[in-house]
Amino acid sequence: MPLSFANPALLFGALAATLPVIIHFLSRRKVRREKFSDLRFLTEVQARQTRRLSTRRWLLLLLRVLAVLLLTLAVAGPRWGGLGGGLAGHSVLMVLDTSASMGTQEEDGTRLAQAATDGARMLRMLPEATPIQILAAGAEVTPLLGDWLPAGTVPREVLTQLVPDDGTFALETTLPEVVRQVRGAPGSAVDVVLFSDLQRTRSRPDLAGVAADLEEELPVRFLVRRTGETAAGGGIMDVVLPPRALRTGETITVTARVLTDVADEPFTLELDGIEAGEAVATGEGNGIRDLEFSLTVPAPGLHRGWIRKPGDRLPADDARPFLLRVGAGVPVLLVHGADRPDDGPPGRGGWRFLQQALDPGSRGQPFAVRPVISADLVTGDLDRSGVLVLVDPDPVGRTALAGIGAWIRGGGGAFLMAGDPTQAAYLGSTLLPAFGFGDQTPRFQVQDEGLAMRLIDDQDEILTGFGRDALGTLRDIRWRRWFSLQERQERVLLALPGGDPLVMLKQRDAGRVLVMASDMRPESGDLPVSAMALPLLQRMTSWLAAAGDQNDRDNLAVGQEIAVNPPRGWTPPTEPGNPAPVVRLPGETRALPVIADWNGARPQLRCGSSRRAGFAVVTAGTDTLGQVAIGVPGAESGLSLEEPGPWGARMTAAGLTVGGDLTGAAPGRMGRLLKGRDLAPWFFLLTIGVLMLELRLGRGSG
Repeated sequence: MPLSFANPALLFGALAATLPVIIHFLSRRKVRREKFSDLRFLTEVQARQTRRLSTRRWLLLLLRVLAVLLLTLAVAGPRWGGLGGGLAGHSVLMVLDTSASMGTQEEDGTRLAQAATDGARMLRMLPEATPIQILAAGAEVTPLLGDWLPAGTVPREVLTQLVPDDGTFALETTLPEVVRQVRGAPGSAVDVVLFSDLQRTRSRPDLAGVAADLEEELPVRFLVRRTGETAAGGGIMDVVLPPRALRTGETITVTARVLTDVADEPFTLELDGIEAGEAVATGEGNGIRDLEFSLTVPAPGLHRGWIRKPGDRLPADDARPFLLRVGAGVPVLLVHGADRPDDGPPGRGGWRFLQQALDPGSRGQPFAVRPVISADLVTGDLDRSGVLVLVDPDPVGRTALAGIGAWIRGGGGAFLMAGDPTQAAYLGSTLLPAFGFGDQTPRFQVQDEGLAMRLIDDQDEILTGFGRDALGTLRDIRWRRWFSLQERQERVLLALPGGDPLVMLKQRDAGRVLVMASDMRPESGDLPVSAMALPLLQRMTSWLAAAGDQNDRDNLAVGQEIAVNPPRGWTPPTEPGNPAPVVRLPGETRALPVIADWNGARPQLRCGSSRRAGFAVVTAGTDTLGQVAIGVPGAESGLSLEEPGPWGARMTAAGLTVGGDLTGAAPGRMGRLLKGRDLAPWFFLLTIGVLMLELRLGRGSG
């Protein structure tokens, strides 16, 4: 344990210890020699007395020097040990975890309330002149003080008024703010004291860059005090909705990923304030599982829903919101090549079969198809479309092709159906690169007997809900004409036995694209006459239709950036009198401004992030431009806590200096542990004792 000093500059006072030595030598008396009678006996006596006096004088000199040194050490403020190096010239940066798990109820209140109380007690124990800064770290990392302040001037309510948010504590977002505060810290070193429950997560961020940044600043040492104990807990971690456009009246499955803490725990689904389903997590608790709710899709619109469970020690994750988006009908722009005499009634590439499959003409269908000859395509057609379908198109103009690329990247969904052998060069050099599939050299394949296709993954989100018989019928479809394409990083849905991908799909920025390496001509295969033609084509188109309004944009977690795509046709206001868009976040009493940006050809409203779970609503005047459901991050649901030892080992491995663990200390002793044992009183007592001994010896010598 090191010895440190609160005022090390005063140690220069030790030079005063030389004064007794100097005075001693300057005050020595010179002995005069005089002739006298022979008194040998007296000379021997004097010699013995002189030796005794000389020894005593040297002892007195030593005691005087020691007294000056002890007094100097006492005034310099000696401290023995201390996890914070004795705080000599140190600043203290307190970091309080305000994540959702800190709202867990313990015997003496929430974990955050305990941490705030401990922090306030530690403040009282620190020397009043110690520079202090406090960070609240949860969904956001916020300094609670305008600048570094002496510990004696920090208002105690700064800590006691803290409340947990619904976010998560992340070192990768907290440490950069620590670096920024360290750069402005007074003193010669900084002690970072973390008050947290050390909620165990799977995240293992790379902290090497932050550690390198800290090495360039003042010496920094981390200390931790864990609050709370590991306990059983459960919650709703996520809600998964079908990743496609939904049709009113169809039955869908809503999946809730839950963590249970009791056996046979019930969960309910609410939609628009009405209970619409119930599921029970059967069996023993303490496990993550998926619960499925069967739900009939309601009328078109944006519907608010909740998954709820009985309350427990952590209320924040006992209910999770979600938004269910139901379209009134997706406008599909079907672009096809000009019909030729030998194309017959199906049209070029069989586009009329595709139109009939997507829009049979009955009420309640999710698609409204508008066919356009590829030579007549203009970019304005895309602005009024939810999905773009191209069936064996003739070459389109450069402007239209660039518009298609921008439309896809901005959140559009595009379906390319290519099976015309005369278009192989155009397909490989122009269309596939425009769709993000890179340069290709398509080879047209012919197999008159036909090949049955295989499903790469019958659990794929597009195929979810198809029964065994339906999947069997799908596998029985035979293909006789197709393009052999190269598979790179795309997702393959359907393939032929030789390995040629038949249906490939991918995400391209905010948009989605799907390529079928054949078409709907009867000679190309049996798809036009299969009972699975309508459900398969509608499913693939529905998946594309969800690109611009994906469920993962409607349903976020606290801390994620909120980005809303306003209704098509809306443009950011340019006139001074037009209302600007604003967002109302959960838990906020006032509307906040948003940033209007462009994502490709579509405007996008960026609203920052929320600290609370609930619903965020974006409006402009009286118009609602969009909504977002925000839930507690799933990592906050588990109440398993990490021990300070392994946590410190991870921080050390990342290159950070860990000074010690304050967890076992009583709250009132944390300040003493941090600054060490004050040795000044002992040094003063030693000084007095040495002076008393010097006086006693001095009297004896006199």
